Amino acid sequence: MERCLARIQVAKDSDEVLAALKDYVRTWTPSEIATVPGSAWMEPDSLTGQTVCEHAVQLKVEELRHPGGEGESSLHALARVFAAAALRFGYLESPFRQPEK
Repeated sequence: MERCLARIQVAKDSDEVLAALKDYVRTWTPSEIATVPGSAWMEPDSLTGQTVCEHAVQLKVEELRHPGGEGESSLHALARVFAAAALRFGYLESPFRQPEK
């Protein structure tokens, strides 16, 4: 997860953000996926900038619905990565963004 977060934070464009997120989601094993609610999972190939932002919110809702439940740490990790990606999309698309050095 930490490697994915680092990649997202330095992504130069939305394609790099999506690539990092898709790579992260693809590392999940079927047994890890089974620990999170079905509505919390998205297949990597279905991810777009819009779906990532929407799903980041959905993941946080699921995390709040299942405190202390099975898969809590997995759900938290997934929510954290999707939130980071959503924030990076917002930054990259901001009209107030400062040029990077």
